[in-house]
Amino acid sequence: MNIFKLLIISLLSVVLLYGCSSDINVEEKGKKDSTTKVNGTKKQKVKDEKYSAEKLENKLKENDLIIQNSQYLVQSEDMKSLYPDILSTVVKNKSNKDIKNISIGYVAWDSNGLPVKIKGKIDFSGGAYYRFGNGEGVNIPPGGTFGENRGLELSEDTNINSFKPIIISYEDFEGHKWKNKNLESFRKIYEGKRLKDIPKYEEYIYYKNNQQRR
Repeated sequence: MNIFKLLIISLLSVVLLYGCSSDINVEEKGKKDSTTKVNGTKKQKVKDEKYSAEKLENKLKENDLIIQNSQYLVQSEDMKSLYPDILSTVVKNKSNKDIKNISIGYVAWDSNGLPVKIKGKIDFSGGAYYRFGNGEGVNIPPGGTFGENRGLELSEDTNINSFKPIIISYEDFEGHKWKNKNLESFRKIYEGKRLKDIPKYEEYIYYKNNQQRR
C-alpha cells in the first residue's frame, strides 16, 4: 500500500514539474519573439537613417576633397556638336596633400523631376542614370580648387534640368588612393529616383538655370 502511494505521489510530482516547465518555455518564447520584432524595427530605422540625403550631406562635408559648386554650362545654343553642354563641378582640396587625379559621378532629372539617363558627347550605350568622369593631372594643391568651366560633356539631345554630383575618388602624388565610402549611400538615395521621393532634395541638388538652392 505504501509503495502504491509513493508511486502516485511520484507521478503527480512529474506532471506538476512538466506543467511549470512548459509555462516558462512559452513565456520565454513570447519574450524572444517580441524582442525580435523590436530589433527588426530598430534595424529598419537604422537602415533608413543610413540612406538619408541630409545625413549623407553631413558626411560628405567631412571629406578631404569637397564640392564647392556645380553648374550646367551651355557653351553654344546652335553648335552643340562642337561645343556641347557640360556638367561642371568645382572641388576644393581641404587636405595637406597634392591631388593628382580625381573622379566625379553624376545623377540627373528632367523638368518633371523624373530621373534622366545621362548621355555623354560620344555615347553609344543609350546613357545611364549614374555616370562619371575622370580628371587626370588636375594638380590641386592644399587649399586649392579645380573644375571651373570644364567637366562632363553631354549629348546634343540631353534633357537635364537638375543634377547632383559626388566625388568618387582621388589619387595624390605619393600614389595614395582614396575612395568615397559614401558612394553606395549616394546611389541608394539618388540613382533612378524621382525627386519627390527624396526628402529635402531641393536643398542638395543643382539646377540647369542656376536656380538658387533652398
